[in-house]
Amino acid sequence: MNCLIPGPNVKVLGRAIVALAKVGDELYMEAKPDKLSFLTLNQAKTICAQMHLLDSFFSLYDIDRPKQPRNVPICCKVHVKTMLQLLKGTQLDRKLESLKIELNPNSDSIQFKLKYKVDDIVLSQVLHLMEPEVLQLDDYSGPKNNNICAGNEFYNNLLVLFSNSDDDITLEISETKMIARNYVNGAPHKPKSVRSQVTLNSSEFVLYRISEATTINFPLKPLRAAIAFADVFSLNVGLDFDNGGSPLCVTLKNPTFEMLFIVSSFNPYADGQSSTGTTSLPTRMNRVANSDTLPANKSGAQQDLTQEDLLAIANEDWQAFDERTNNSKAALRRISKEPIFNESREGGKRILSSESDKNAAERIKLGEYLFKGPFESSFEGNVLLWETDSE
Repeated sequence: MNCLIPGPNVKVLGRAIVALAKVGDELYMEAKPDKLSFLTLNQAKTICAQMHLLDSFFSLYDIDRPKQPRNVPICCKVHVKTMLQLLKGTQLDRKLESLKIELNPNSDSIQFKLKYKVDDIVLSQVLHLMEPEVLQLDDYSGPKNNNICAGNEFYNNLLVLFSNSDDDITLEISETKMIARNYVNGAPHKPKSVRSQVTLNSSEFVLYRISEATTINFPLKPLRAAIAFADVFSLNVGLDFDNGGSPLCVTLKNPTFEMLFIVSSFNPYADGQSSTGTTSLPTRMNRVANSDTLPANKSGAQQDLTQEDLLAIANEDWQAFDERTNNSKAALRRISKEPIFNESREGGKRILSSESDKNAAERIKLGEYLFKGPFESSFEGNVLLWETDSE
């Protein structure tokens, strides 16, 4: 195999390796008569990232292999970190004149030659190949029932509404709109997280062709990697899928190269409810439906509650709620037996005046209960001071 990549295209290869490194650690290389492909898989093998460089991407592309049919690809495997070290740096397209890739038959190494524009310097680096392994993947790049495409800026504005800590995204797809959520209805609420939801009309997309309404949930990691690559070269990002549970294809296309992320997905409402709560949710729903503790309006009838409200009530930890309520009532009873104290503020501090220091310990416990956070207490005469993190 003998390939020559011009300087401006080296930047494309470098950015592609960075995107692939966010998915897997091992990089497969397959040389076919019409393209050179780089592939990687995550450890769970639920995400496959592919970068296809067409023959028009190269100044020279020759993969003649003696004593082998031409349609048999040349395959090898390297560690992705070695490729990152090889192509690291900024403005490679301005510094490099070309990059040459050489792989000899029956060799245990692959050679990269970087030719710089300054003084015709040539840097040669040899990467040792990992143990050969045959990677067989089904072709998921065919036509799908549902096709969505938008520019990179559109997806950037969408991801701004979600936190970097969000791992998954749920899309509810219909013929006229798409609803994006960072949660699944009916699933337990994650502590210290904010639930976000945005509704997008079909007119906001470059392409919005939906043949079958569905809901699909998939990880955000490959989508973020695809958008980061698209930002550099101002590419459109396409989402192609049949329905929730079938592979999702995130595609980025250019006349000389194509990037593809194949992502496993599922439909959280395939059985009429969230799959994260199928074992416990039905019994708890029965308890709520038969309870007389639901909110009531002035006429005594129960208020109209949505399905989402009922699910939230069903997932509430009522035992912990009762314990907090009992503790609050006990604290109020203790306060009612003590002398009334006055409250004022000086220099950002909250000051509670007491008639004696006898009740200081009780009031410190009250401060711990009310403010739920660290505070500093001190005494000035018969005045108890403490600082809190929030008002």
